[in-house]
Amino acid sequence: MYMMLAGGLPPFYGESAVEIFDAVARANLRFPPRVFRSVSPAAKDLMRRILCKDVSRRFSAEQVLRHRWITSRGMMRPVEGDPSLSMSRHEASVLGFCSG
Repeated sequence: MYMMLAGGLPPFYGESAVEIFDAVARANLRFPPRVFRSVSPAAKDLMRRILCKDVSRRFSAEQVLRHRWITSRGMMRPVEGDPSLSMSRHEASVLGFCSG
C-alpha cells in the first residue's frame, strides 16, 4: 500500500542492506511531503496501523478491512487527527496512533 501510494518508494530505506534492516527494526515510518502531499490522512493512518512495530497495536486483516479508508474506497479526505478515521471511537482510544 505504501509503495503504491508513494509511486514505488519503499517505506523503509537505507544505503545498504544493514541500514534498511535497521530502518525496518526501528519502524520509523515517514511520509515525505513531496511524495505524500495528495495522500489523505486516512490512508496515512491506515499505513501507520498496518506497519506498526508493536504487534499488540498492529491492525489485523479484519481491522484493516473495516478501516474508514477502505470502507470509503479512499474517497474521503478527513481532517488529520479526526477520530472517525478509525473503525470506532473505542478502538481509537484503546489503540491510539502507533508511532513505532
